[in-house]
Parts: sequence; structure tokens; C-alpha cells
Amino acid sequence: SLAPFVQSLHCMIILNAPTFFSLSWSIIKKLIDPRTAKRIQVFSRENKGMDRIKELIDESQLPTDYGGTNTSIADAIRQVQGAESNGREEVNMLFVDRRGKGTHSFELQKGETATITLHTRSSSSSQFVLSKGGVTIANISMRGVLSQNEKGAFTSSPTVKEV
Repeated sequence: SLAPFVQSLHCMIILNAPTFFSLSWSIIKKLIDPRTAKRIQVFSRENKGMDRIKELIDESQLPTDYGGTNTSIADAIRQVQGAESNGREEVNMLFVDRRGKGTHSFELQKGETATITLHTRSSSSSQFVLSKGGVTIANISMRGVLSQNEKGAFTSSPTVKEV
């Protein structure tokens, strides 16, 4: 019996769920424990989901990236790195829209160089385009193939095609 194991899930909110998942959820939730099902909330519309998150979490605790007033995720990363950083660092969590597109722009100052590190959780593939002044410099393709490095971390090696 699992009776001695207390449920540890307070609430799970799924934001920006595809419409087909929201419809499927009405069937799926009938197949799991009712106590668990009532703790999972699925939102296809971001604004309704964010309203629910703000009911549960004080805005002072939410990063500005999620509509709160706390430090942004990028600023929090910079604070943790502190003196370890040897220059400017751009950190961006890219949210992809329903068409599978998202953008992030930044400008380099004269004499400044950039190292771009991409992370994706895509199980199939992701395409990134690096451009300057509207002209494509490189096409970067990341496949959902992971390899394990010597430290045990999983990484994906991008294929870069310079233009």
C-alpha cells in the first residue's frame, strides 16, 4: 500500500499548453488519482495561467520575466557569478511562439567579441540563425541527439553552417 506516502505535490501549473493537450487533459485526468488530478492545472492561454500563478505566488517573489517585481533571471545569474565574470554577459530565456519562432537581439560594441552558447530541450531539432544587419552570418542546427561528457552531463553538439 502507498498509504504511508503523503502527496508532496501542492500544485502544478502547465502554461501555454497546446490546445490538443488541454483537450486531452480532460481524458487523461480521469486515469490518475483524483487527488493528484485536482492539483494539476492546464492553461492554453498565458494570461489566465499567469493570473493563477500570481494568486499562488506573491509578485515580489516572481522574477520580472514572469510578471513579478523580483530580480530577472538574467540579473540573478549575473549576481551569482559576481567576480567570476570577465565581461558583459547576455542571458536570455527564449520563449518560442506557437509558430515555433522566437527572437533575441543584442549589439556588440567596437572591439567586443561574443561566444554564444545555446541550450535546447527540443526532442527533434532546433534551427538558429545568426545575423548581422539583417544579413545571415550562420545557420545553426541542433538535433535532439545527446551525448554524455566525462562529468556525466548531457550535451548536444550543434552543427554550424557558416554563410
